[in-house]
Amino acid sequence: MKKLIAFLLLLTISACSFSQSTHLITSQTKTDYLQKSKLQKTAAWACIGGGAGLLLTGKILPKNYSTPNDFQKRNHLSRALILAGISTMLVSIPFFIAAKQNKWESSAINAF
Repeated sequence: MKKLIAFLLLLTISACSFSQSTHLITSQTKTDYLQKSKLQKTAAWACIGGGAGLLLTGKILPKNYSTPNDFQKRNHLSRALILAGISTMLVSIPFFIAAKQNKWESSAINAF
């Protein structure tokens, strides 16, 4: 009987401590969604610009070499820069998608 009471007491304490929050969550307004969309679009364009810069640097770098060993080192570096540039440009795609979705949600708020 003591074990049952201790178990029930432990169960009620743990149920109260891990429950969901009861306060109301305020919904975002149209300006919040538009601001979020603008910041995401800025981040996307920054990724595209940075990736393009890395890509161009990787293309231009191996053209200036003096020895074959130097060319080989620069060739590895240029490949790494090109790969980093392409991947950075690919990272911008989810930012553009999220910016468009937030812009649509701001117009959906206005519809109601």
